[in-house]
Amino acid sequence: MDLNTIVILGLCVVLFIVLILLYIKDSQTNKKFDRYDHIVTDNINELFIIKKEIKALKESVDSIDIINLADTIDEIIDEKLKKYREN
Repeated sequence: MDLNTIVILGLCVVLFIVLILLYIKDSQTNKKFDRYDHIVTDNINELFIIKKEIKALKESVDSIDIINLADTIDEIIDEKLKKYREN
């Protein structure tokens, strides 16, 4: 074996080791991205559920008659004030 063959074999071994390290690093990166993808998917699902709940709450708030509610609250306050003044 001459010197050129040994140098070429050495470079091939180094290149092979670099490719193996790149493959290992890429698989680790894929695992991290899979974990982040799972987290993002869970957050999107939670956001969808929260939006549905907000929409339902908004509809229930819109169905409340604010004027009658305000009148009822005023009456309750007036009654309590009368009781307080009488005592």
